[in-house]
Amino acid sequence: MTDVTPLYATVGSNDPARAMAFYGELLGTLGWNKVFDNPAGGAFYGHPNTGMFAVVTPFNEKTATVGNGTMAGFALATNAAVDASKQAAAHADKAADAQSDANKAAAKK
Repeated sequence: MTDVTPLYATVGSNDPARAMAFYGELLGTLGWNKVFDNPAGGAFYGHPNTGMFAVVTPFNEKTATVGNGTMAGFALATNAAVDASKQAAAHADKAADAQSDANKAAAKK
């Protein structure tokens, strides 16, 4: 078998800074750190040998929308890891909201 990425998933975002704040914190708890920034906006996380997840601005430069049935799953070894990721997601959501609010306030100045 050749070297392939076991998981490669992307989600589009209209607010890549907020999305990167959220996913950066959440995926960091899973050991998935930012690998590189996407030149068009967003970032890739993980490692090519273990899986990658990206949050990006859409390639076609149109507004990101909800994909019907779009889903990504992360394999976790224990129920404790699932619970920890849920707690991290709740915390990351609050942190991303705060970052988004700060960005909006700075833009108004």
